Parts: sequence; structure tokens; C-alpha cells
Amino acid sequence: MNESAGANEQPENGGSAMVDFDATMQRLGNDRELLGEFIEIFLDDSPVMLEKFAAGLEVSDAKKIRESVHAIKGLASNFGAEPFCKLAQQIENAAAAGDVETCQQQMPTFLALFESLKAELVNLAGK
Repeated sequence: MNESAGANEQPENGGSAMVDFDATMQRLGNDRELLGEFIEIFLDDSPVMLEKFAAGLEVSDAKKIRESVHAIKGLASNFGAEPFCKLAQQIENAAAAGDVETCQQQMPTFLALFESLKAELVNLAGK
């Protein structure tokens, strides 16, 4: 009778801690092929955005950081990747305020969450 228990459980249909599988599938009309296409777009485009993020950090270019993180966040939001998107929003806000140091400090956590999301998407694509 614990109604909130389901919110933290992993769905049997391929969901995970990072990806909100049910919400993603609902958003995509339960179209597995479309899910595969979205995953492919994420896997193809996000490394380019990560490179731009890193390049922005190297030269302390807050605008480049903000734009690249915003783009990655947009890709990730398609999968309901809430922990990743929340951190991306924090980095985006710091960059918008010109606080490149905070962006640099958040980079390792951002990369770790990115790798978790990427692994989960690769796993979903294989199913």
C-alpha cells in the first residue's frame, strides 16, 4: 500500500536510475524505433558538445560553456535524465553568471553522470 514505492523502483522494461524509461516511452508514443533514433542522436551529438564544453573551460569562455551544456541538457532531457539535467542547469547558470571556476569544479561530476547516462542509453539501445 505504499503508493510512493514505485517512484524509486527500476521498471522491469529497461528503466534505470538515470533514464525515466516510462516517461520517455510515453513522450515518444511507445515507439521503440523512435527511442532508438533519439538514443543514436544523443550518442552522436553529445561527444561534440562535450568537446565544446571542455574547450570553453580551457579558454574560460563562459558563453561557449553555457551553450554546450545547454545543448547536452536538451539531448538528455529527452530521456528524463533528471540528475544529469539538474547538474547541467547549475553549470549553465554558473556560466551565464560568468562563474567559470564553478563550471570547472562541476566538470568531473558532470562527466561521471554523463557516462552513467550514456551507458544506460547504450544498454537500452541494445534491447
